[in-house]
Amino acid sequence: MKQILVLTKNVLVDQEFQNELQNLNYEVFCSSYLFYQLFAGNLDVIKVISSYSIVIFSETIADVDLKIYLEKLKNSTVSIVRKGGAKLTNEELEKWNLLGLHSFFYDGMTKMEIREQLSTLMMKQNNVVGVNTKDEATIKKDFSKLSRVRLSMLERRLLETLYQHSNESLSRKELCKYIWDEHMGTSRSVHLSNLVGKVRKKLIKIGFSEQCIRTDWGYGYQISDEVYQWYAEARKII
Repeated sequence: MKQILVLTKNVLVDQEFQNELQNLNYEVFCSSYLFYQLFAGNLDVIKVISSYSIVIFSETIADVDLKIYLEKLKNSTVSIVRKGGAKLTNEELEKWNLLGLHSFFYDGMTKMEIREQLSTLMMKQNNVVGVNTKDEATIKKDFSKLSRVRLSMLERRLLETLYQHSNESLSRKELCKYIWDEHMGTSRSVHLSNLVGKVRKKLIKIGFSEQCIRTDWGYGYQISDEVYQWYAEARKII
């Protein structure tokens, strides 16, 4: 069963939203008790919360409080969603993404948009990344232990861009344009370096070499052939 937990300060406020999720064939539990227990740092409650596939923080919860809860759940594998008001800008999404938020639901989203975002998050939770290559022996990874790769929205966008241009090195300027649709400035250059570093570390963690994302000094970046082969399959579910 596809299980979702909605954390709220007032269950009555989120009753209509809970019904919408149930109409999409999800088993939904809405709780204010777990919310306040999480705030108190109850470790048993954190385990309970982490047993759900997706946790949605209600708009009844202030941003300042949400940042605290994201820190408490930073070691959890659960997918975390924020239900808010207005649609966020790319820069705002990036900031929340770095804090551990995986998705954002805003007022005015259609049922189809909510369904597709939830479906994507569920696939990340329930599927195991595999590899489909004629030379599997050359890719020495323990997929039974470290087959899940949790990528943030921007990390996924970076890897997807490098995958789509795997036959060339992409300049930092080009990557900034593809990822943020902005010209590269000092701030974006720093963000890009941090982003590449985070994705590289995650790939190394599942067994790829440090050259999984190659740096063409003075120009840009390019993924290795091994990462290309792996991502061709992994992109369907991560």
